[in-house]
Formats: sequence, structure tokens, C-alpha cells
Amino acid sequence: MKRKQLMAVALRDLVATIDLFTDCMDNRIDREPLDQYIERAEQILEGIAPKDLSFVNWIGVDEALPDSDTTVMVCIRGNDEPVWMGFHNGEVWLSVDAITIDVTHWAEMPAPAVL
Repeated sequence: MKRKQLMAVALRDLVATIDLFTDCMDNRIDREPLDQYIERAEQILEGIAPKDLSFVNWIGVDEALPDSDTTVMVCIRGNDEPVWMGFHNGEVWLSVDAITIDVTHWAEMPAPAVL
């Protein structure tokens, strides 16, 4: 991937993460200042990247669930650290510490770093 495309991916993922984070915090964060940055980021992206270019594909829990007992990244509603690791055991969502959690979105784990 070219440097410009990588920057676009990073910027798009940052915008998606801000949106997801503020949604998970149940409006405990004032979005107005963030929206200004998001708007500018989207203006920049218009000129440098296709809209479907992203590394993280967040999926709403009402859209689909991961395979049972597969560890994924999760967005936990109302948590101070809203993005965490967890899994759906076929009945409920659990953190990797086996604590019941209220998940709004999930995403596949990224590939490990190449050392």
C-alpha cells in the first residue's frame, strides 16, 4: 500500500474509532469539538482514499455475532475503556476475564505484528 493510502486508512480508522467510542460512552462525552475534527478528516479523505478502505470492520451485535467462543475486539457500552477483548459464548458476551459485558459492536482481531 502506498504511503498516502496508509495515511487514509489510519485517518478513516481514527474517525470510526471516535464515532464508536462516543457511542459506547452513552453521550458522556461532548461530541461538538470532536465533530469539527471528524468533518475536517472526512474532507481530507475525500481526496485521498476510497470510502471502503479500512483495517477495522466494526459489526453491530444486532447485525451478526462472531463464532461462539472466538475472541474478538468489542465495544462495551458505558465502560471507561470501551474497546476491549471479549467473546460471545452462544448466550451472553463475556470479557476475556469471564465477566459479563454489554457489547454494542465487535470486530475481528487484527493480524499479529510482524517482528
